[in-house]
Amino acid sequence: MMTKQIQKYKLRFAITVCAILLTVCAAFAGIWISADCAYAFDETNLDTTTTVSIGELLFDHYDTAQSNAKVFDGVQFWKLIDALRGNGEEKTAIENLSDKDAQAIRDLNDGKDIVVEIDQKLWTVTD
Repeated sequence: MMTKQIQKYKLRFAITVCAILLTVCAAFAGIWISADCAYAFDETNLDTTTTVSIGELLFDHYDTAQSNAKVFDGVQFWKLIDALRGNGEEKTAIENLSDKDAQAIRDLNDGKDIVVEIDQKLWTVTD
């Protein structure tokens, strides 16, 4: 009888030790992986010398608005379109904007990237 209890405790102890070891290994793996991460946006590349900040494109509470309500801020939307468009392009040629890559967009904006906020997340075109 006593040996079954001892075996039971040994098994529980072994499972607990394995769980602790797995947790420690996962924590170290998370630290190791995050140390090599690169972030697209930080305080060094979100200033007016390197980016054109458009701001939030969506209205507050867009997700709970009625189905026929406006969700895009028109002023911010046209700021984006103007930043994507060159001086010689007509205002009606929005479909031509999809052909531009990140370098073409930077060329139109004095070497700056365009940063748009959509639902409180920052977005930009990348190469």
